[in-house]
Amino acid sequence: MIYHNYACLYCNVIYVHDLSNFQKKNKILVLLLAVALVVQMGGFPQPITGPLVNTILYLAALLVGSWSGIIIGICTPVMAFMRGILPPPLSF
Repeated sequence: MIYHNYACLYCNVIYVHDLSNFQKKNKILVLLLAVALVVQMGGFPQPITGPLVNTILYLAALLVGSWSGIIIGICTPVMAFMRGILPPPLSF
């Protein structure tokens, strides 16, 4: 049995200290995603919304990693499509 530095989850060995780092990165990702969606839902004009969302994408890639920027980059066009900001051919 592994007791001291490892946690066994579904037979995969995960470092406990990596799990806390993973949780921190997920919290930052969720916070940045929420801010990006709030900015889009705010109804600001395009010259304000575009740079703000791009800044959030940049911060996500810089602070958390490139996958977080990709995740936010996938979610924001979907929200723009649902709000009617982005025409259907450009959303996918």
